[in-house]
Amino acid sequence: MRVFNGTGNVVEFYKLLGQVKFNDGNNTDPDRMGTFPPPALRSDTQRTVAPFKEWFLVLNQRVPADEADKLQKMIEADIRIHFDLRELKIEVVGQHDRNKVERLPIWGGVTFSRGDGFLREIFGDGNLIL
Repeated sequence: MRVFNGTGNVVEFYKLLGQVKFNDGNNTDPDRMGTFPPPALRSDTQRTVAPFKEWFLVLNQRVPADEADKLQKMIEADIRIHFDLRELKIEVVGQHDRNKVERLPIWGGVTFSRGDGFLREIFGDGNLIL
């Protein structure tokens, strides 16, 4: 994900918690919903960003076979997939005050459909002040 550090301070990755869920929007068919195991920050991802600079946080997401099968069937049927990021928590700290941990504001979710061919934001969060 692309992040812009508009805080005026050096910001550092601190911790990644939570998980990503997916569904088709109606949340009733268990064959069209699932939960991934917690993701991890990719080891070669830069852990700090200077003030007023962009930062790329790259996550590795393992997808268990049963969830991958569900996703493949949804994609083949051209069913829109909603990836819910509300339980994903990326924590950052300012290097000037390591005691103040903040949740990085990220999109609450994105949607993918084969017809669109890309991810689209479906809901968002607030601001980061460090």
